[in-house]
Amino acid sequence: MQWWQYPPETDRLTELRHQRMLLRTLADDVALAARRLHSAGAPAEWRSEAQRAYLERRWELAALLAGAERSIEETLTAVLVRIEAEKAQLAAVARANPGGWSE
Repeated sequence: MQWWQYPPETDRLTELRHQRMLLRTLADDVALAARRLHSAGAPAEWRSEAQRAYLERRWELAALLAGAERSIEETLTAVLVRIEAEKAQLAAVARANPGGWSE
């Protein structure tokens, strides 16, 4: 079957797979930012108000990144479930119509 003969249902699967790829890339970027934020550490000699405020803000950012990581993982899980459902639906259509796709 040529690519232009694929049924419209495969477009949904392609879109979901694209979303999966984008979410995985985003998850990697957020995880990298979180690791960099944690690995920078804070020198023990930091004592000024500005330095303490800077550290507080870094911890706030770390918490925000952790929340973003959880949200991305939840969304990725939902997309993976939708991909499996879409594949099952396409397989059911193929079994019901072994001669080819109809419009």
